[in-house]
Amino acid sequence: MAAAGISYDERLRIAEDDDIVIRALAAGLRYWIVPSLTYFYRKHSRSISHRTSIADLNAMVVASNRIAGLFPNADRATANAISHRVAATRDALAFQHFLDAAKARRVPAALGALAKRPSAARLLRLPLAARLRRRKRDHAVPDRTDGRHVLFVSRQRIVGRTNGSSTYLLDIAAAVRAAGLTPHLLQPAPSVTGRRPVLRLSPDLAVFETHEVRGVWKYGSVIVSRDLRVWSDALRGIAARLVKRLGVRLDLADTPYPHTITVPWTDADRLFVARHGRRYADAILADYVFQAEAIPLLLRPDAPNAIVMHDLYAERAGSFGDDASRDSVAMLDADQEVALMRQAAAIIAIQEQEAEWVRRHVSGVQVFTAPMAAYPVPAAQPGNDRDVLFVGSNTSPNVIAIEWLLSGVWNRVRAAIPNVRLVIAGSVSAAFPETQGDWRGQGIEFCGMVPDLAPLYRDAGVVISPLTVGSGLKIKLIDALAQGKAIVATSVTLQGVERQAGPAVIRVDDDAGFADAIVALLRDPAERARRAEQALTVARSAFSAETCYGPLISWLSPKRDE
Repeated sequence: MAAAGISYDERLRIAEDDDIVIRALAAGLRYWIVPSLTYFYRKHSRSISHRTSIADLNAMVVASNRIAGLFPNADRATANAISHRVAATRDALAFQHFLDAAKARRVPAALGALAKRPSAARLLRLPLAARLRRRKRDHAVPDRTDGRHVLFVSRQRIVGRTNGSSTYLLDIAAAVRAAGLTPHLLQPAPSVTGRRPVLRLSPDLAVFETHEVRGVWKYGSVIVSRDLRVWSDALRGIAARLVKRLGVRLDLADTPYPHTITVPWTDADRLFVARHGRRYADAILADYVFQAEAIPLLLRPDAPNAIVMHDLYAERAGSFGDDASRDSVAMLDADQEVALMRQAAAIIAIQEQEAEWVRRHVSGVQVFTAPMAAYPVPAAQPGNDRDVLFVGSNTSPNVIAIEWLLSGVWNRVRAAIPNVRLVIAGSVSAAFPETQGDWRGQGIEFCGMVPDLAPLYRDAGVVISPLTVGSGLKIKLIDALAQGKAIVATSVTLQGVERQAGPAVIRVDDDAGFADAIVALLRDPAERARRAEQALTVARSAFSAETCYGPLISWLSPKRDE
C-alpha cells in the first residue's frame, strides 16, 4: 500500500476503512475476504459510527464524489455502484439536516431538507424500525444487570441427572438457586441433540429460569431438532439395529456422533451466544474448557466468569495409554488447555489434584476446588452377602473398566463365591449388546438405564469402581459414599480425593487383590457394616453442598459494596 501511495484519509472519521479499500482496489491491489468471525463489533453509548454529524457526512460526500475519477474506464455495473454510493451519502447528509432541524423543532427547515432531496425520506424507516425492535425486545425480555443472574453456557446433552457431568452441572445450578441467584442455561449448538431428534427433559432442568437451545423447537419439556440430517441419521441407526437383530446383513452405517462438548464452534454458535446471553451474564460459567470461547462473546468484562473443568484433558490422554484412541472426547495438550483456561477469570476444578495442576500451569486465574456434593441417605446400608454393583454411563473409561473386570477379576470372585451376582446399571450396558446373554450364565446382569438406583444400592453388599483410565472426579464414587456402602475401587477412581475418601474405601489395583477385597467384604458382614458407616461419615463431613460449593457461590454473588 505504501508503494501504491495509499494511506488513510484522516478527514474521514466514519467510513475511512471503506474508502481506503476502494482506493486500494482502484490501484490494482487484491482484497481478500476471510469468511470467519474474527472481529466482534459492539455498539455502546460512546460509539461514533452510529452517531453521524454534518461535518462527518460532508467528508463522506467528498470522498464518494472522487471515487468516479478512480475508475475512468468502469463497466456499467461498476459505474452504477459508484452512482448509488454517491447518492446514498447525499441522502444521508440531507437526512442529517432533517434530523438536526426536527430535534431543534424547526419544522420548516426540516421539511425543506427533505423537499430538496426527497429520496432521503426513505431513511425514516431506519429509526422507526429500530424503535419498534427496541420496544418489542424490552417488552419481551428486559435487560437484567442487577448482579443476580448466572449464565451457564453448555454444549453437553443435558436432559436430566442421567450421567455424572450433567448431574454435577445441575448441582451447581441448584446451589446457585439456593443462594438466591437465578441460573440460566444457554446452549448455542444444535449438536446437543446428537443423533436423537427428539429429547424429553426431566423436571431437573426446571432449576434454570430460562433455557435456550439453538436450532431446535422447544415445547415445554420436549426439544425437537430442526435439522433434517439428524432425523435421517436417527432413522438409519434404527434400521441398522433392526436388521442386525434380524440377522440380515446390510451395509447401513450406524456411527455415533462425536461428543457434543468438543464439536468445533461455528459463527452461528458465537452469534447466538452474543445475541441471547448478555442480558443474563451478571456472572458466567462455561461448562467444560471447550466453551471458554463464549466468555468474551458475552461482552461483560465486568462479570465474574469461570470455567467448570470437569476433566483435565492434558492428563487424561496419558491415563489412557494404549487405549487413547478409544476415548470419546477430543484430546488437548497442555499448551492448548492452558490457552483456553487463560480466557477465564477463574477455574473450577472438580478435585484437588487437578486444581493443583492449574495453579502450577495457569497464572493469573483464581482456582476453586468444587467436588460434586453428596446427599447422604439417613443410615448406612451394608447390603446382602451376594450382590456386587457397578453403575456407569456409556463412556470409554467405564467400558474399559468392565472389560478389565470381566477378563481377570470376576472369575476369581465366582470361584470363591459361586452364587455371587454382578449387577451392572447405567447406559454402559449398551456397549455390550452381543455378550450380555453369555455373561448371564456367569452371574452378571446388565440392567441398562433404571428409573431408580436406590433399590440396587440398598441390596448391594459391595459397590465397585474398577476404573483404570480417566480424569476428573469419579462421581459414582461420591454416590456410593452417600449411599453408605462398602466400596472397592482403584487408584484412578480415588484421584484427587484420596485424603477425603481414602480412609473409607478399599483401594486395590491388581486383578487378584481386587477380587480378594470383594470376596472378603461379602463374607464379613461386620466389616461391610463398618465400611458402610465410614463411607456415610465421609459423605456427610467432606462432601456436603456447603463445603463443595460454598466458596464458589460466594465469589459469584454480587458484592454488597458495589
